[in-house]
Amino acid sequence: MLWLGEPDSEYPRPRMRSYLLKLMKYGVPTGVVLAGVGYLFAHLAAIWYTSESGGRATVGAEEMSATLEWRLPLTMAAWGFGLVALFEGVLSLWRTPVASPAPAAVGPDETEQLLLKLLEEAEAAEDERRRRIELAQTPMPLKLAVPAPIAETHPPCPVCAD
Repeated sequence: MLWLGEPDSEYPRPRMRSYLLKLMKYGVPTGVVLAGVGYLFAHLAAIWYTSESGGRATVGAEEMSATLEWRLPLTMAAWGFGLVALFEGVLSLWRTPVASPAPAAVGPDETEQLLLKLLEEAEAAEDERRRRIELAQTPMPLKLAVPAPIAETHPPCPVCAD
């Protein structure tokens, strides 16, 4: 279908559609993975912050932990998605669209010509063999040799003529 821009169609896929598909394919998973890593980093930071205080209740430790739990994953996901979008954009501008190759002239190549020649020779040899078999199997007409009279074949003898 033309409006979907399948790669096997004669019309190439629009550049923006290709960019958005790549962005969804690579950018979203990158953002999700980095959000998970950010969530783990936030918990590690909260654990480190409370362990450094020596068990004392510090002012704002709970607020800082709560803020890190949503802020760090969101920031890491946004940066990951943004970098993938940037790099895919640069790559889509850098790459040139692939033109479909022109169809080659359809004709027999050297090998095919040789095979055709050998096939013709084999067919000719087979036809000759069949012709000889037919010739050998046909009965030949029987001709009986009857001698002609001697007077017709030899001139008269001068001695005998008298």
